[in-house]
Amino acid sequence: MSLDLDPTPLAGTTLAAGQMLPDVVFTDARTGRRWRPSQLRQRAAQVLCFLHDDCRPCDGVLARLDEREADLRWSDAEVRAVRASPTDGPFPVLLDPEGRVCRRLLGPDGRRPTLIVTDRYTAVADAYPAPEHAFPEVDTVLRSLRLLACDCE
Repeated sequence: MSLDLDPTPLAGTTLAAGQMLPDVVFTDARTGRRWRPSQLRQRAAQVLCFLHDDCRPCDGVLARLDEREADLRWSDAEVRAVRASPTDGPFPVLLDPEGRVCRRLLGPDGRRPTLIVTDRYTAVADAYPAPEHAFPEVDTVLRSLRLLACDCE
């Protein structure tokens, strides 16, 4: 998968394919420490799941990703949920209580559920907005991750 730079934002985001995630600041729900995407560079591909709090469909997409843990591991990928408040779940939670980061990355209506896939350098590869909670099939997300894992650098 070539990350050719095209300035057109991906659907549901303010980010273009190939653009590095801005070094925005979240709070790690587990530790309370500040967390930045740059901390992940050269570690693993990422699936950032921008989700609603206390929402069954949003929790459901995390459960479906968790069921495919072996595929995520094969793709050398990590999943993180981005929410307004702490919650239990299978993946680490990054907090954005005021929605500032969500608005910066997703646009003015920053609370729409959206999945963003990045490579291990935090360059944006794909985005999957989920209007009305119509999340993509997990295989679609895994396909993006497999292409990143097989891409020559």
